[in-house]
Amino acid sequence: MSDNEKEISNEKIIESGIFDGSEFNRLSFGTKVTRIDNNAFKGNSSSASLDLGRVINIGAEAFSGCTEFNGDLLIPESVQSIGLHAFDGYASALDLSKVKAPKLKIMSGSSSSGNTLGGLIFINASFNGIEIGGNVETISAYAFRNSPYKGKMPYNKLKGE
Repeated sequence: MSDNEKEISNEKIIESGIFDGSEFNRLSFGTKVTRIDNNAFKGNSSSASLDLGRVINIGAEAFSGCTEFNGDLLIPESVQSIGLHAFDGYASALDLSKVKAPKLKIMSGSSSSGNTLGGLIFINASFNGIEIGGNVETISAYAFRNSPYKGKMPYNKLKGE
């Protein structure tokens, strides 16, 4: 186990602020990290891609302010909870004349059943395309508040409008 991980009864946790000031190109959690605490990467200025692996819980504001993250984002089916503002501002500072905004694929929601995507999770985030899959059945009207993206609002598509 590295210095940047904490283990509690076989659960590996990324603690709040553990990577303050760190820069990286790729962030991958693999299969052993189960929880990312509140504010864990808040405001990180890395130009990084993100692989959530098999994480189960994503804390509030965990990736808030990660405005330069540039890789496609997959919310895996393993996710059971996502805190408020978890991805607030994700990729929002990218120069879209030079790079394409990342795509978002959601395979699980923010409730314990995984079928509901709560509000204010992707507020102010920038995505090139959004795909809703897995067992997500309901999306809060404010899940993507102030989030510019190309294409039809996924909430309307999911509801068949």
